Amino acid sequence: MLRRLKFINYNVRKTAVFALVVCIISACGTTASAKRAKGKTKTLVAERAPLNDGDRARLLSIAKSALGKPSLKVGKRSFRSDCSGTIRAIFTKAKIGLGGVIKKDNDNDVKTIYRFVQKYGSVIREEPLVGDLVFFHNTYDRSCNGQMNDALTHVGLVEKVEGQTVHFIHHLGRSIIRSKMNLSLPNETYDPKTRKRINHILRRAEGQHRAFTAAQLFAGFGRL
Repeated sequence: MLRRLKFINYNVRKTAVFALVVCIISACGTTASAKRAKGKTKTLVAERAPLNDGDRARLLSIAKSALGKPSLKVGKRSFRSDCSGTIRAIFTKAKIGLGGVIKKDNDNDVKTIYRFVQKYGSVIREEPLVGDLVFFHNTYDRSCNGQMNDALTHVGLVEKVEGQTVHFIHHLGRSIIRSKMNLSLPNETYDPKTRKRINHILRRAEGQHRAFTAAQLFAGFGRL
């Protein structure tokens, strides 16, 4: 099902903006382009029906076909080789609008997608469906202050749910991969009984901080 977003553009005076430099171990916290005009805003006007089974199957098929690739390209359009760029590419290829505009200088694209889900869908904490988004906090030190205070730094797509373990597809490091998350045992990487992997590490140990599992950094599921 095609979803069309209508944009109302307000033209305002443009001024130069300095490029922001951040120390990152992933590019998921991409800030707004230095070319965007300060004070420029876009208001989204849309009526969205919830994703149906066909939409979710299409998203999943595209995500699975991207596994192992460094990035996705849709037609002649290239997308950033990071988590939010990958999600935008998957939705674009599935012809499902994801919208969103960075509104503040300290925003990143994950926050933009999160706000879009809040406005046109819902953020939930349990019982995800295939094709839902999954958000994480503090996957790297975006603010470069050594603290665990970086909200919404990573996003992926739910592939399937097996028992209490959620499988999701996302861009991490240099490619698009699969990972697992188990919210019932957030501190365990392997099930104590079966010894099967239930949580992947989403943030490696660095400086004063230990490694963190996906479940420990979980921020919510996004349903459209």
